Amino acid sequence: MRTRILSLSLMILLIVIAGLAPAQAPAQPTNAGPVQPWGLPPLPAGIGPVEKFADVSERTRARRRVCCTNYHVVEGVGYSVVGGQRLDWEDKDVFTVPTWTFCEHANSGNRPAFLFSFSDVPVMQALSLYREETRP
Repeated sequence: MRTRILSLSLMILLIVIAGLAPAQAPAQPTNAGPVQPWGLPPLPAGIGPVEKFADVSERTRARRRVCCTNYHVVEGVGYSVVGGQRLDWEDKDVFTVPTWTFCEHANSGNRPAFLFSFSDVPVMQALSLYREETRP
């Protein structure tokens, strides 16, 4: 019985002390990157990077990299040539370009096309395995 009273007293004391502590704002990450487009918060290190927020107004040069890249079409209409095959895309589509596969993007609409991309580039760079090549 005595231990129950002691533990109950200790619990009440902790609750009172916790209630008296001033509220604090959550700490901001110190390793966050720059603020992203449209006011999106910065990404923590190692999550991205957000490779580019591209306005694909014409056609990009074909390139391949030793990393997987995921694309999300924020807005616009166009196509990508991935490994020699045409892939048409529009708003809200998602596609992945496999490692060491040539890829190029083109806008086929009458407004800008925005592609959000992220990849495992930081991992490949950390392992000293990153390589990229642009088709002439």
